[in-house]
Amino acid sequence: AVIDPLQQLRDEGSLLLENRYAPNDLAAAQRFVCWLPGGHGSVNLIQAIAWSCDVYFYQVGGGNSNISTAVLSEGGLGINNLFRYATATGIGSELGIELPFENPGRMPDPDWKRRNYGQAWSTGDTYNAAFGQGYVTVTPLQLASQVATLINGGTLYQPTVIREFLDEEGNVLEPFEPHVLRDVNTDNVPRNEPLTLLLLEDMLLKGPTSLACICEESSEFYDPARCDPEGYRNVVNVGEEFAPIEREYKVHIPYNYEFANGAVCQPVRFPRPTSPYQPAFLSSASLDIIRQGTLDAVYAEGGTAGNADLGYVVVGGKTGTAEYCDDIARPLGYCVPGSWPAHAWYAGYAPFENPEILIVAFVYNGGEGSGIALPVVQETMNAYFQLKANAESDNREIDLPTETTTEEP
Repeated sequence: AVIDPLQQLRDEGSLLLENRYAPNDLAAAQRFVCWLPGGHGSVNLIQAIAWSCDVYFYQVGGGNSNISTAVLSEGGLGINNLFRYATATGIGSELGIELPFENPGRMPDPDWKRRNYGQAWSTGDTYNAAFGQGYVTVTPLQLASQVATLINGGTLYQPTVIREFLDEEGNVLEPFEPHVLRDVNTDNVPRNEPLTLLLLEDMLLKGPTSLACICEESSEFYDPARCDPEGYRNVVNVGEEFAPIEREYKVHIPYNYEFANGAVCQPVRFPRPTSPYQPAFLSSASLDIIRQGTLDAVYAEGGTAGNADLGYVVVGGKTGTAEYCDDIARPLGYCVPGSWPAHAWYAGYAPFENPEILIVAFVYNGGEGSGIALPVVQETMNAYFQLKANAESDNREIDLPTETTTEEP
């Protein structure tokens, strides 16, 4: 384990990362700040989620040499593990929704930076990636799918715009059953049944013999005689490196993916013999901790989503304020170091114990997530439960709040 989830780390408002080439020169060091001036003090994992404590995630993501390795493992989680967990929950993959121009997003790693920028990966890059900034890019669809995976017990489902097929009189002709894209929690799948991995993960794991590489017609490893998507099976280690537990797995093919023009097979990303790829999995206990953090974000003192409480149903949520600088903001003069523009994010779901609705709001250049994106989710969720109440009982009304005020980021 990188850190005990109940172990507290200090957040004094910033973390100073020394320059490896001038370790004694404070002027050459890089300062990574928390959104809260002065910091949050002593913080554990659940509080870090609830309070959006940047400094906690810098340290757990990229390490802190000033902390004993008995408390925090050297180097923290590290970029390779951050990559594994993000990839396991769909970041970097097209999820296959029935809409055109889906963007796979990006979870970077050292090889990606070397190929694209000709530069080595730094600890600062890991700090940025650890709280979803830097080179990390995601779509609202991917974030919604990722959050759904974390709150439903660890199953990444194929997103879809189709609920069911109806005839002209509204009768259900064919219910649309959910399809599993990835089993993130192995406890959900009996041992005698195969797990499901993503097409990208299979390629990172098996390289030239992966399903994408033997089935994609543009691949140099294309082998139509061996291409059998339905029958394809392989094995993956779901245990530790030195205590392996092998499980059989299959690969789900997204709705809009076609081997004829697919491009998942990328030899530059094949695993090296000295560092084989191992897909990530999450335990039920870890998922429970994440869910508790989203609950405390709304109901605990200091939670950044305190204004999300609907009053009539228990909700969970997570705010996000993502700094950026792109080709739109740059010529407008918005990209000011230390005062970067920010996108506003908020993900909210309800009821907490048995979620039936999850909403993600993204507001380009919106600023703070709690002030801009959260009210969007709150109003939409109010409308959802009002419609549900009207359908269940003859226009019964819920006592809904009429206005909200938000100040926390």
